[in-house]
Amino acid sequence: MDTLEDLVTLHVKFRLRIRLSDFMQENKREVAATVLDWCTEEEMPGVVEGFLNEYLARHGLNSSEVLTGVNYCQPLSLNAEFL
Repeated sequence: MDTLEDLVTLHVKFRLRIRLSDFMQENKREVAATVLDWCTEEEMPGVVEGFLNEYLARHGLNSSEVLTGVNYCQPLSLNAEFL
């Protein structure tokens, strides 16, 4: 039930439309990255403070660790193919 409530919160409060399949991932760090991917730079602080901090805490994760540049950007850089 929390998942559906979270999706409604993201949709209504932040106007973000995250797919249920993306939100149901076991790795909640990836879920956080997906949520941030849907945000503009201006929206990020509000989404982090108004949703992600509490969401990550509910899943036993330290939001400071998850949201640091290393943890958020490193997977992106490792998956990128530079030509």
